[in-house]
Amino acid sequence: MSCIASLCMLKCMYQMGYTIKKSSEERHDILDAFISIDGTEKARKYLQFLINTRSAMKNGVYEKAVSKWQEDLDYISGNTQ
Repeated sequence: MSCIASLCMLKCMYQMGYTIKKSSEERHDILDAFISIDGTEKARKYLQFLINTRSAMKNGVYEKAVSKWQEDLDYISGNTQ
């Protein structure tokens, strides 16, 4: 599998974690795999993008997801400093 295909698959698996309720540990495993392929900075930017775009929505549909993305961003920051 190409690196691009791997990244697409990991992003898809990560986003699906919010519809099928993956645990923090499962999401962090996916993030660790993503980081090993594409680096911490891209993972951080991806999470910040999700947080920024979804938290701006007024209907609150993404409220739980945004809190999990923030938790995952904190996880990445804690593991790379």
